[in-house]
Amino acid sequence: MIASLLKYRIEIKQVSTTRDTTGDSVRTETTYKNAWAGVKYDTGAESTTTDQRTAEVKVRFQVRYDANITDTMIVIHNGESYDIKFIEKINRDTLFLHGARINKR
Repeated sequence: MIASLLKYRIEIKQVSTTRDTTGDSVRTETTYKNAWAGVKYDTGAESTTTDQRTAEVKVRFQVRYDANITDTMIVIHNGESYDIKFIEKINRDTLFLHGARINKR
């Protein structure tokens, strides 16, 4: 891995859902780690239903290998949250985290 490609600071968070005393779901995000990453915006798509427009942005984050990162985690980059859709192990040093952010308007 070429370290100079890892120019952006990201935060990787573990997401869990619990129930409060009234039975409502409560989403909790806990920071797993902060890391340097390469960021590549792959594609974007927009669709419209009767009363709602949805935009999806797909991003690939290149990070140093960490066996504990899972697809149940999220990545925070530039204040935006991306769900990790799948993880691609490139070699013993590198992972690509394929993420997506969906905006509903």
